[in-house]
Amino acid sequence: HVHGFRAPPGTSIKPGDRVLTGPDTQMRFAVGEDAFLMRPLTSLRIDGSTLISGLRVLTGGLLAVFGKSGQRTIRTATLTAGIRGTGVYVEASSIMSYFCTCYGEVDLECVTYNSRLRVRSDNHRANFIYGRVDSGRSIVDAPVVNHTNAELAELEKMVGRTSPLG
Repeated sequence: HVHGFRAPPGTSIKPGDRVLTGPDTQMRFAVGEDAFLMRPLTSLRIDGSTLISGLRVLTGGLLAVFGKSGQRTIRTATLTAGIRGTGVYVEASSIMSYFCTCYGEVDLECVTYNSRLRVRSDNHRANFIYGRVDSGRSIVDAPVVNHTNAELAELEKMVGRTSPLG
């Protein structure tokens, strides 16, 4: 769905749109040099006027590849991630986020605790970002889950690039 209406194949997705997938639906789309795969039950808002400046993942999962021109931001309830020409996977809920820097460089920030981590990866580095921490750190290492190198390659191909992961 785009802006609450069913989106048939070929629907134009652009900055300013709110996109939602159903329980049995995945959606692939590209905007400029960026490409995305939304998992089922994902709610996403695309920020920007003519180009994507950022994404707000309200719930669900999103795999994304970004071109090198300009910096993008991904936000969830617990996380702000500064993206530079990279491939990432994020899952969002109201209490925590999962973020994998599949390749490239990302600046992660926990919005609740103002903790930060710069992540550089050539082959998947994942983190949990917690919105509430009783003790310990708000950004911790996580296993790599729920996305594949083949999916990243499909997204890169949509925008005319080759995935660095093969």
